[in-house]
Amino acid sequence: MRVPVAIKRWSAVLLFGLALPAIRVDAGQDPPEKISPALRRAAQAGAERVDVIVMLEDRPGMITRSSVESHGGRIKREFNAIPAMSVNIPSRALDALANNPAVSFITVDAPVSGMMDVARKNAYSLSTTTDSGGSIRKNYRDDFEAVSFANNNGDSPFAESWVETDGAGWGPTVGNVTIAGGMLTLDNSPTLATPAAVMRRVDLSHLNGGFGSVTLTFHYKTSVGVDKNDAAVLEASSNGVDFYLLHTFTGIAGTQNGYSPAFNLAPYVSSQTTIRLRISKNYTAADESFSVDNFKIEAVKTLPTGEGAVVAVLDSGIDAHPDLPEYPAIAGSVDMTGSGSAVDAYGHGTHVAGIIAGRGTVASSHRGIAPGASIVSVKVLDANGRGYTSDVIAGLDWVLANRYMYGNYGINIVNLSLGHPVTELAALDPLVQAVEAVWNQGIVVVCSAGNDGAAGFGSVTSPGNSRRVITVGALTDWNTDDTLDDTISTYSSRGPTLGNHFAKPDLLAPGNRIVSLRVAGSTLDVAHPERRVYLPNESSVERHFEMSGTSMSAALVSGAAALMFQMDPYICPELLKARLMRSSRKVDVGHPFGTGAGVLDIEAAILGGGYTANASSPIVYRNTETGMLGVENTAVLWSDSYWSQAVLWSDAVLWSDAVLWSDAILWSDAVLWSDAILWSDAVLWSDAVLWSDAVLWSDAILWSDTVIGFDDPLRSDAAVDGNTALWTD
Repeated sequence: MRVPVAIKRWSAVLLFGLALPAIRVDAGQDPPEKISPALRRAAQAGAERVDVIVMLEDRPGMITRSSVESHGGRIKREFNAIPAMSVNIPSRALDALANNPAVSFITVDAPVSGMMDVARKNAYSLSTTTDSGGSIRKNYRDDFEAVSFANNNGDSPFAESWVETDGAGWGPTVGNVTIAGGMLTLDNSPTLATPAAVMRRVDLSHLNGGFGSVTLTFHYKTSVGVDKNDAAVLEASSNGVDFYLLHTFTGIAGTQNGYSPAFNLAPYVSSQTTIRLRISKNYTAADESFSVDNFKIEAVKTLPTGEGAVVAVLDSGIDAHPDLPEYPAIAGSVDMTGSGSAVDAYGHGTHVAGIIAGRGTVASSHRGIAPGASIVSVKVLDANGRGYTSDVIAGLDWVLANRYMYGNYGINIVNLSLGHPVTELAALDPLVQAVEAVWNQGIVVVCSAGNDGAAGFGSVTSPGNSRRVITVGALTDWNTDDTLDDTISTYSSRGPTLGNHFAKPDLLAPGNRIVSLRVAGSTLDVAHPERRVYLPNESSVERHFEMSGTSMSAALVSGAAALMFQMDPYICPELLKARLMRSSRKVDVGHPFGTGAGVLDIEAAILGGGYTANASSPIVYRNTETGMLGVENTAVLWSDSYWSQAVLWSDAVLWSDAVLWSDAILWSDAVLWSDAILWSDAVLWSDAVLWSDAVLWSDAILWSDTVIGFDDPLRSDAAVDGNTALWTD
């Protein structure tokens, strides 16, 4: 039976009923309000003039500009990424301006406010997922010192023992292949009907996803009776079945000793790489044999460093630091705040940039994810970590206008470790529209999910609520290699997104107690001297600093994207996002609106396959007839079953938490669109069942009274009128 595409597009999920309202205007209804609720409240609060962003149907012309000015407005900026402008205008003129048919929507030019959850304890290393920018050496060796086919004398073991395949006998003491006198010997004389042959498998799959070499050498010896009529061959296979000739050893009468040349095994790298030695001609007399010793495979993997990738960091600027030399690490800088300086007086942007591309000059253990990448600093936050949405959009404009001034391929990635509370649908949010305009030009955009996890579900911030961009939440790994103790960071914002109900975040990355670069004398450095980190191999000056937040997590993913660009400079943003999500390590540490598709796995992402031209985050919906929730079918949405939900999200992680869906009030219109209800402490904390996970929510280090008190102004109505509406995560 044919299933209609409209039905196949959705995957039903067995969960408790939950209302997910679609916000739309049906035929016959009044047109939607063109002034955002947040702006309307600001005007009603008595503000004489307000800073706004005016969304337009098309690029502003003389008539539109004149209309703004005739209402007492002052145009501060016009944007290129989106048809919009930032305007300072009298509150009383908002309705008149909204009546202009050229105007599609007016919203608050939300102020930017620094909001860093800085961890309290020193940590001396980044997560193991960030260990890139060097070489990994492994050697597999058999010296044949013991009479055994299972010898392992190297620092890495072979995948299997030697296997005699000639049928003459098995074991190192009988048949045509034996071990004696510290050598492996092939001799046809015991059983002439089956020429001697032996092989051994080695797993070289770790060499994928990097640049490197793998060579085979050994010492060989022919006995006194060997002549030009005798021959032994060396062969290699990538699957253990189909073998290809590497070399033919033809003997000379008398004894011959020597090391073989170095044979390149790179074409045969796989988990099934197999080396075979066999007699191909004669070796039938009792005094004719071919022996090998010191059989060694040397595998060297040089990890990608992000060389050639250029990451634009829209943040508080980047300061001078030995780990980020002005060139080539810092390729350029620009100030959008009007301060006249691109230096980082706040201390946040430098920390983020160090996670992405720190060179490790001061401490090699703390180099960035992509130490070969270049950074372009676009300053949009001031010394207090504050700015405006219009500053960020102007920065994105600048990126589009100047992208090809840097590197061979231009700016590939934009990192936005900042955001503001969602106050309108994504289609009406100027910051969302701006990041999607950048994305549409082939630039990957990585956004932090937000540090509002305490607010529960629906707390992902803008522009992370865009379904196009990569939205990153934070994982707490407790600074251990044991993944079993990993948890979602308490502060990491949860999805689905308000209004649109997009499944977010897309993935997690370590974000708790991350050590990166310190800016001495910066606002954060002065306010939190206890966060300074002295590394054992540093000078007497602490050059590192510890922070936590989804800002750090986003930086890790931006670094991973830089590595992926080095491996494939023409990868499109959609495919890069899809591979990051599919390759992520599937974890059972919470619900899918906290974990996304899983935890960043850099090497798996680099090795990832598959192709897609659409990687939009799926929509969560509610079937009103059955009361069940569904998630848009990514196999259909992304046009390939390779990207199915069962692969992107493991079943155990995706829908294991039935308790999540017991709080139906979260999805009522009143909750979504009323600040008084949405941010009321009584509503946020009244559901004892929802917050019953003591492990997840009891981290006193992350949520001390002081930190929570610092959050409170963001929850008040006063926040909407321009005090603290946009913050760094």
